[in-house]
Amino acid sequence: MISDNKIVRIPNTPYRIEIWNGSQFPVALGTKVQFAHALSFPEEVPRAEGNLDVAEDFERFLDRVIFCHEPSECTWYLLWEHSGNVQGTSDNTQGTLESTQGTSDNLQGGQTLVGLATTVLYTSSVYGFNLCVVPQRRGQGLGRRPMHQAQ
Repeated sequence: MISDNKIVRIPNTPYRIEIWNGSQFPVALGTKVQFAHALSFPEEVPRAEGNLDVAEDFERFLDRVIFCHEPSECTWYLLWEHSGNVQGTSDNTQGTLESTQGTSDNLQGGQTLVGLATTVLYTSSVYGFNLCVVPQRRGQGLGRRPMHQAQ
């Protein structure tokens, strides 16, 4: 698990990764995480009377998606797409990752959550789960971005 939250900029792309340790994960981002997860795994979303249960609270969502892991022991990797004017193209899939300290406050307007991953540390290894990229952004190699940060 990481000790400090950080933002990783992916050069020449409109993407950034926010890395949050579970004990500091902002509940305010919960709705965005739930929405991205629901788009990626619609068959896993609870249904109320045949419809999607949009009222599922974040705590219940966490119980469902992180299984038996403690939320405070998980690390979240949130992949954001910036809709502003960004130099370069997203075709540069190798790129060098550049880390800067930051919080979600740095990623306000013009940001869309397009993917995420969750990990938990097991002694000397990392268990990754909940890797998802929203359907509109699949096939671009974006799923490897959060997983690369988890290594």
